[in-house]
Amino acid sequence: MAIDEQKKYNSLEKYEQQEISAKQADVEKLRAEIAQMRKQLAEKKAEIKPEFFSEPAQEGEKSAEQNEGVAISQATATSAASQLAQSSAANEQVKTLCDLALHKGVETALKAAQELNNPYILDEFHDALVDLLYERLISEKRI
Repeated sequence: MAIDEQKKYNSLEKYEQQEISAKQADVEKLRAEIAQMRKQLAEKKAEIKPEFFSEPAQEGEKSAEQNEGVAISQATATSAASQLAQSSAANEQVKTLCDLALHKGVETALKAAQELNNPYILDEFHDALVDLLYERLISEKRI
């Protein structure tokens, strides 16, 4: 009787090992699929995302954007702030600030955000810019 129980036990052990091996193979297959999907997602993000930040300037040089940022008129920032004040939702204001940063420069958008005199909007605008920069650095494999 002990021999029959031993055979059953060995048979059960063999079956469990086969099940484990099959599940490990499935896990490895899924990991490979996930890695491939992440790669495809990163490629799509890179294609979709507009150029937001220019390449860093060489030491001692000023880029054209930096020179333009210094020459920004106060009237431009004030008019942008008045347009933003008319927006009702905070998310709309943040989106408008991001668009303004894309088209007229970060300094103009920052001045407009400061003129709103709303710390929440300024914080959300900062978070949005940091997220964009972080995603860009990752997509360029700098971090």
